[in-house]
Formats: sequence, C-alpha cells, structure tokens
Amino acid sequence: MLQRFSLSLLVIALATLPAKAQTQLAPALAPVVLLDQPPNQVSLFFSDASCDFCGPGSEVIAANFVQVLPVAPTGITEIIIWGGWFLFNTQTTDDWTVIIHTDAGGLPGGVFYTQANFAATSIVSTGVVVGGIDEYMVTLDISPDLATPPGTYWVEIYHDSGFGGTDDWVWETGTLDAANGIPGFASASEAPGVIWGPVNFDIAIKINGDDAVPVELISFNATVNGTDVVLNWETSSETNNAGFETQMLVGENWDVLGWVEGHGTTTEAQSYSYTAENIGVGTHAFRLKQIDFDGAFEYHGEVEATIETPGTYLISNAYPNPFNPQSQFTLAVASNQHVTAELYNVLGQRVATLFDGTVEANSTQVVGIDGSALASGAYIVRVAGETFADALNVTLLK
Repeated sequence: MLQRFSLSLLVIALATLPAKAQTQLAPALAPVVLLDQPPNQVSLFFSDASCDFCGPGSEVIAANFVQVLPVAPTGITEIIIWGGWFLFNTQTTDDWTVIIHTDAGGLPGGVFYTQANFAATSIVSTGVVVGGIDEYMVTLDISPDLATPPGTYWVEIYHDSGFGGTDDWVWETGTLDAANGIPGFASASEAPGVIWGPVNFDIAIKINGDDAVPVELISFNATVNGTDVVLNWETSSETNNAGFETQMLVGENWDVLGWVEGHGTTTEAQSYSYTAENIGVGTHAFRLKQIDFDGAFEYHGEVEATIETPGTYLISNAYPNPFNPQSQFTLAVASNQHVTAELYNVLGQRVATLFDGTVEANSTQVVGIDGSALASGAYIVRVAGETFADALNVTLLK
C-alpha cells in the first residue's frame, strides 16, 4: 500500500546540539543502538523534497520518528532507513537531509540541528519487493556526531530526487521498538516543518550512537542587556575540557568573540557566562565551540538574540575617521522609513548622495563613504529620516 504523506520521526533523547569535528580521544566511545524498528513490508510513504507524484501542496515531504534514548549520555552517529523509489525503481540522485526538532505538543517544533543535501554512506538493495517497489537499506552518517540533552525530539528525514518525472523516495513502515519507540509518526504535506499531522503507522528506522559525550551541555541561552548580549550556559559533566570559544554569525561566517576557560574533567555541574558587548541592532545568532586539551572540538548551539533600536534611531560614528578614501557608518531605525544620507563640504555644497532608500525597523543599514573623487578636507554627513535628522563630521586625508 502506497501512502501519500510526508514523514517526520520523534525522539526522546540525551544529547545537545553539538557537532564533534574530530574523534574524541577520551573517554573511549562504545557503539549503542538507540532505536531499532525493522521494516515490515506493510506500507510505503512518500518522503521526497521534489515529489512529482504527491499532487498540489505535497511536493516537499519530510519524515519523522519517535525514539527514547538511554539515560547515559549518548551521541548519534548514524541513521538507517528502508524504502525505495516510486514508480520505476530508478534512483536519479543521492541527496538527503536530516533535521532534528524539539517537541511541540506531540508534533515537531523548533529546529536545532540540520545536516542538509548530503550523500548516503551506502544504499544497498535487500532483495525484498514491497508493493512492486524494490526495497533498499539507506545508511546516513551523522557527521559530526550529534549529542542532545534529556528530552523529546523529532528527527525529520527526506530525499530530494528533483522534479521532472523522476522517481520519488518512499519510506517503508516498520515494527515498533517496544523499548525505545513511541507509536506513530508525523507528516508534513507542504514543506518540511510547515504543516505537521500525526500518522498512525510506525516507520522503519534504526539509530546508532556512542555511549559517551566528553562535555554534556544542559542549557545555553542568550539575554539582551541594552546593546550587549549575555551568553549563559551550563554543563552537567566535563571530560578533558580546555574551554569554550564563543562565536557570532556575521553574514555566512562565524566570528570568534572570546574565550572562557573550562573545568577539565569533572562530574559536577558548572556554570559559564560571556558578555558580547556593543552588538549592532538586529537578530544575531551565537554558538559555542568546546575545545579539548588534545585539540578535539565540538559545536554547541545555536541561540538567537534580538537587539532593538533604542529610541527612534541609532547612528554610529564613521570608521575609520580620518579616512582615505573609504569610510562607513551604520544606521538603525525603530520603524520602517525612507532615509537619505548626503555628504556636504564646509561651504554647504552637497558633493555626494550616500544613501537614498528605505531602512527596515530594527535592522542595521551600512552606509559607505567614498572619497576617491574628493579633495582632502572636512565634510559633513547629513542623515534624515521621517522621524529624525542627524549629522556626522568626517575628515578626508589623502
């Protein structure tokens, strides 16, 4: 029986949001099975981001499962699923995405981990045929290993076969893991995580992991204090922990903010704090890079904090100043409005329009100053919006 649903699996787990970039040398890790629901050849469900056979509103499909992990700290290393390609048993791409959600009232909630558009470790035919579809066992490597604190989680998995009459991935049902599983799974019929609904089937999936994580993070949050962001986190245990590098996402890159010393090896809870000062207006993402004494590391996070514009506007000083020939300043406003920024010489003559457009509320607009065609001297930047006007003095030295 072929079902037209999207899938998405739920997990009660022990791990945080990290990614271990190198093999941890201490303590030694041992394999452990976290969930084991073998295929039962009962039914198949579409789980493809480019589903040609799902009909309107069902082109992007995500799969989820429910899992209960052991009480001991655990790192997820790989996920194995079973299914095939509908309609003609033709695999055209090898493109998988795994997204892990928190639980929101028995359905997938917020996203805290994504491994997107990666190739499977292996895709092996089992020789079984389910409803005319050849069954395959797909092994997905979770790299770096994933750890999570105690709680309920959903693991969403889908394939992207591409549009245009190609076969779509269908995920097979399985036998419930009575020890670690929770009956049923959830489906999304429009896009991953958009519209979730419960489905009264169990899905074929196996989750493998390791039975130890060097540093177990149990909380990580960000609090706004004016234009500063205070990062606070807590560990329940640490092994070989040199410390934490705090990082902030700037564009597409993670910039290092600072360093906080760790507590080496301890089984006692430890609390940490770091203040990122003078953060610009807008929403910013932060994460931790935990580093061992042997150089191995893992990432924890991410958390977000929003700096709102104090008053009606906020304008920075130009930097560098004096300048040659480039400088810039930043502007933020409390409400959407049209803003102009113009450059004048000491005679009051306008020599350049630096910006003329709309600035969105609580976002940072960078305004550049180009003195390449100007003579050395003092200039005035006049900035005017619908709710404010201000001026900056700048000096061009060639």
